[in-house]
Amino acid sequence: TMDEHGYCCVSCDLQWEMESLYSADKIIFEVNPKIPHLPGECAVPVAMADVIIESDLDLYELQDPPIGEVEKTVAQYAAEMVHDGDCIQLGFGGIPNAIGFELMDRHDLGIHTEQIGASMAHMIQKGVVTNRYKNLDKGWSVGTFIIADNFTYEYLNNHPRVLMRRGRYTNDPMIIAQQDNMVSINAALQIDLTGQVAAEAIANIQWSGTGGATDYAYGAYHSKGGRAMLCQISTAKKGTVSRIAPILDPGSIVSVSRNLTDMVVTEYGVAKLRARTVKQRVENLIAVAHPDFRAELRKEANKYMYF
Repeated sequence: TMDEHGYCCVSCDLQWEMESLYSADKIIFEVNPKIPHLPGECAVPVAMADVIIESDLDLYELQDPPIGEVEKTVAQYAAEMVHDGDCIQLGFGGIPNAIGFELMDRHDLGIHTEQIGASMAHMIQKGVVTNRYKNLDKGWSVGTFIIADNFTYEYLNNHPRVLMRRGRYTNDPMIIAQQDNMVSINAALQIDLTGQVAAEAIANIQWSGTGGATDYAYGAYHSKGGRAMLCQISTAKKGTVSRIAPILDPGSIVSVSRNLTDMVVTEYGVAKLRARTVKQRVENLIAVAHPDFRAELRKEANKYMYF
C-alpha cells in the first residue's frame, strides 16, 4: 500500500519487476496491505500506475516439505561447513531451508541471497544474523525475493535491516565474489562422477529453473574463504535410483559446470571436489553415494576410464 510519501512497495519480488515497470506501456498496481514494506529498490511512486486494483488476498505461503531424518542428516553435514561470521545464500527447496534451521547456534552471520525464506527470517529474529562482517551492504540482510510463510511476511514488514535489491545486483557473480567467506547452499537433482551438476532438469524433463545456482556457485567459489555446496539426498524414486551417476542422463542440462563444483553434500557426508583430480573427485563422490550403488558406480568409473 502507499506510504505517506506516495510510494508503493514491490517487496516480494525484484528479480525482473523493476526492469518491466520502467519499460512497460501500461502499468497496473494490485495493492494489497498484506505485502510487507521493506527498504531498498522496491519502492515505486503510485503516480506510475495507470490502473489500481485493491486486494486483500492472502499471500501465497510456501509449505516446505517435512524435514525427515535423512534431510536432517544432510543439513547437519552442510551446517558443519558454515562458520561464525560467514555470509550465506540459501537456495530454493526443502533441504536448503532445513540447513538454515541447523544454523541457529551460529554468530554474526551475514545474508546475501536470492530468496529470503522462512529459516532466514527465524535466524534474523534470533540474532544469528548481524551482517557485521560483510564487505558490501554491511549491516544489511540483502535479497531479491521473498517466498515463505505468513510468519516471514509479517516479521519482515518494516524490518529496518532487510534490504531488497534487484536480481541483477544480488545475482551478479562479481558482486557475490566480493563478500569474503561467502557460502552458497543450493540443491541438486543429479551429479555425475566428474562433478557436473543438473539442478533444473533430468534428461529432457524440465523440473525447475536455473535460478541463482550458477551465479552463486561462481561467486562463492571465487570469494576469499568462500565455499559452494550442492546438497541432495543420495537417492531418488524411493531409493531405487542414485542421484550420483556415472554420467548425467542424456539430454540433461548442466546447471553448474564441474569447474565450479566445490562441495557435494549427501546424508553420507561431504565430498570436496575443489582442486581435486578426476580420480580424486570420483573417489570422493562414490564415498557419499548410497552404499547400495557404490560398487556399480566404481564399475562404471572404470568403464569410462576415470581411474
